[in-house]
Amino acid sequence: MSAQALALGVLVPCHDEARVIERRLQNLLVHCEWPQGVGHRLIVVDDASTDGTGERVQRAFAAYARADVRTELVTLPQRGGKNAAVRRGMARLDDVELIVLTDADVVCDPDALRALEQAFRDDRGRGGRLGLACGAQRFVRTLADDGTVSAPPGQTLEDASEGYDRWTARVRRLESRLGKLFSVHGQLVAWPRESGLAPNEPLAADDIALGLSVRAAGGRVELVADARFFEEKPRAANADEQARRRARGYYQVVFDRTGAPLGDGIADRLQWALYRTLPAVFPELCALVLVIATALASVLLPGPVAVLFVLALLLALGSRRARAWLRLLVVMRVARREAAWRRQTDRWDMPRVLTPDRRRP
Repeated sequence: MSAQALALGVLVPCHDEARVIERRLQNLLVHCEWPQGVGHRLIVVDDASTDGTGERVQRAFAAYARADVRTELVTLPQRGGKNAAVRRGMARLDDVELIVLTDADVVCDPDALRALEQAFRDDRGRGGRLGLACGAQRFVRTLADDGTVSAPPGQTLEDASEGYDRWTARVRRLESRLGKLFSVHGQLVAWPRESGLAPNEPLAADDIALGLSVRAAGGRVELVADARFFEEKPRAANADEQARRRARGYYQVVFDRTGAPLGDGIADRLQWALYRTLPAVFPELCALVLVIATALASVLLPGPVAVLFVLALLLALGSRRARAWLRLLVVMRVARREAAWRRQTDRWDMPRVLTPDRRRP
């Protein structure tokens, strides 16, 4: 195992993120612990923002400067999309060993950067097959504006994870143990600079595309459980639209590829077949299961029992958890249909809606 810490190049691409960019930079420069050593870089690429994002970046750099991290703001005169911004930032990071790509609207645990770096440093002592690693996501209701992992004053840090989030987290942990993580968290993801990996397509689901590239080359893709980051759950008014956008991006990445991009092994081919097929038919499959269950109950159960079964099923479908799953199924179905005619590029924006008392001056 190499004893020398790896030099990090943390990259934050953003467009119109004035609401959250200072919080992100305070989190990274004040509250996050970087690996001991020199040569760390932090670059923010402002993709032609029109809301004063660049000015807030400069203000944060001046306020939170630290000796072991060199900061830089790169401003693009014309908007080129997230992946173009990432490539522009990477071109200025030829003196680091590990690229860390992170979103402007999340907040990391203090140990997150060190945990990512440690994972790659340990991997070098085992042959260096780790090609991509991401942090562990946790949804919360609201985050404080001071860059700490905490809620605003007078509130508690409330877990906002739903059933789907917890289920997919378990799947990710299992895949990660095998080095075969399919869907990485692009909000905090890292890879060795020397690998030459970079987002080369204008896709919204760039994180999935990066993982596919690593897997196709025979590398491992893992989740680092100790590299936790926290993300505010979208409000109900925005949640379905955000989920639909993410789903469209997913479908486009998966269905644009043929063959076996995860590798030639049996497990790789099976995993690819499941991810390519199951999400597309999952809504119809769930509806079919409900219809079959109701039909069997009416045939096999005595009349009163069958009626009670159907009533119990209706009550279950009316529960909060069931409504959330039903809403997700509808979103998946709509997104699958839209993906056939509406390309989802890397220029889509996440809504930044705040209550008046939480707006920054």
